[in-house]
Amino acid sequence: MSAPSKKALQDNKTCQVRSIRGFVFFAGIVMCGQMSLAIYSKSVLTNIEKRFEISSSLAGFIVGSFNIGNLLFVVAVSKLSSKRHRPRIMALGSLLIAVGGFVNAIPHFVTSPYQPSLLNETQSMTDCPGTNNNGTTTYVDNGVGSHLFLVLILGEILQGIGATVHIPVSSSYIDDFALPSRSPIYLGISFVFQNIGPGIGYVIGSWTSNIYVDFDRVPAENVTITSEDKTVWIGAWWLGYLVIGTWVALAALPLLLFPKRLPKEVDSDCDPDCDDSDSVEMRPLENGGSIESKEHGKGSDEDTSFPLVSGDASSKNPTQTQNEIGFWQDFVTTVVRLLSNAPYVMVICGYSGIMFVTGALTAFMPKLLEQAFDKSSADANFLFGIVIPPVMCIGLLSGGIIVNRLKWTKDEILRFIVICGVVALIPIVAVYFISCTPVDPDCKNMNFTLGAMDGPTQVINCQSDCDSMTVVFVIVTSIAALIAANMVTPIYTVVLRSVAAEDKCTAIGVMFLVIRVLGLVPAPIVTGAVIDSTCLQWKQECGDATKNCIAYDVNRFRLSFITILLLGIFVCLLFNFFAYVIVRRKNRTDSGSGSLCSALHACRCYFRNWRGNSESNGEVHV
Repeated sequence: MSAPSKKALQDNKTCQVRSIRGFVFFAGIVMCGQMSLAIYSKSVLTNIEKRFEISSSLAGFIVGSFNIGNLLFVVAVSKLSSKRHRPRIMALGSLLIAVGGFVNAIPHFVTSPYQPSLLNETQSMTDCPGTNNNGTTTYVDNGVGSHLFLVLILGEILQGIGATVHIPVSSSYIDDFALPSRSPIYLGISFVFQNIGPGIGYVIGSWTSNIYVDFDRVPAENVTITSEDKTVWIGAWWLGYLVIGTWVALAALPLLLFPKRLPKEVDSDCDPDCDDSDSVEMRPLENGGSIESKEHGKGSDEDTSFPLVSGDASSKNPTQTQNEIGFWQDFVTTVVRLLSNAPYVMVICGYSGIMFVTGALTAFMPKLLEQAFDKSSADANFLFGIVIPPVMCIGLLSGGIIVNRLKWTKDEILRFIVICGVVALIPIVAVYFISCTPVDPDCKNMNFTLGAMDGPTQVINCQSDCDSMTVVFVIVTSIAALIAANMVTPIYTVVLRSVAAEDKCTAIGVMFLVIRVLGLVPAPIVTGAVIDSTCLQWKQECGDATKNCIAYDVNRFRLSFITILLLGIFVCLLFNFFAYVIVRRKNRTDSGSGSLCSALHACRCYFRNWRGNSESNGEVHV
């Protein structure tokens, strides 16, 4: 083969990599890693509680900090990403995510090795120097600083800030340079990559939970406990942060090689001559649309400057400044218009209920399996990771397929959402009655011996037949998750159909803000506080305040957790029912502006007619 042919072949391979398909692949790998890292924090939450001796509510705040970081920059990123080098912005965000993962691992390297010695029930606080307490079970000091959990919060916030760019940047880049017919496929592929991440995160959490926390500092022969000693065992929680953080950092590097503008995708094979200078730029229009500009000349140096440095404030002219002011004025007007749109407000409030359930489920269901069904942290994470995330992905896909195939109107979609909500409540109510059966106190697999403050020693959470009951519990919960996941894609569809075309991007952004403020941020904090309320005994050290919980009322724990899931689904059902009433009433009368005032009037009329129907023995009133 001649030298020119070799060069042409190399150029063609480069072009295939630096294409929209190549971007979809590398962006998908990065988003998968980001989701794995975010979920990994939840998979090792029990280990973090024990290692840093913190309550479940504080542990919930740590994982909720991810969404706090996300909230801080979501608006700024949406504005920045439309004018800058989007692949590089995504790469820099991914590198920040990796840094956040590395930061989370720092506390392990600045603390002394873990000491898992448990004083038995015959010892008391009187064995501590300078103390005089009677009959309280205590642990030795583990050498963990009381404020090191703040480092974990910092790491989560950094991850949240970095993850802010992924969805808006990747989606807009794909939509701009892919064929219109292929854009939904590419977006779907990237979302599939992203939704594989949670399962991987839980599996990695299961793996690290089986490794002793200080395996790098303590010889194996000196470790006197095993992972079966659930009360005192702590897995290598920090290891996964290093593994996944490295994965995200390496996967981000190829994104730096993509140009600011790609050639618009065509049906034919890629042309070998695909350098940046022949790219097509999508120019924004005043009405919010875009148009392809002319091709740049070969000598164009528009993209040679670093993406976050070029185009700074010093280079703005008065017209640009006026455009900036006009942008923010239009943005505020759009938000006000959206918040006066009753169906839109109702639907996103309902979606917040689903996201609250998601936040609670992903953060604390593995802990529920540990406490109420006698599973180790590794087994709980593995079981949850291989079942629940795949089931939710199936639900997301099937919900979209159903809406697409049946060509429903907006009120028909809302009716489907309401029906799914009602049906999802059935398996959630069923799991109230699924639990392990307590057996004789002398059972072999006793979890913990609790020394009472002023009474005899008692056995906590000594249960049998947990394997079969765990399977039943996970299956029934999976059915509920599958049905609830079918509501998500239809909710997105209703949101997009409830607003004007020029408001759609802002509507999605406001929706993400609301579901984080009302759902994802408070969910782990509130759920953790509820779990703390079921604690029977808190860990104490000599003269110190209470720390993490060492024994739960597992029945109250289980029932309280299920109640949170039930309430979240009910909230989603209720708000979407209100939206259904409003939309249906408006369609029938073809009047009203869709404001909140007309929404209340529609609901009042609906219930008045319903009551009239009930009182008239079946006579229909319209």
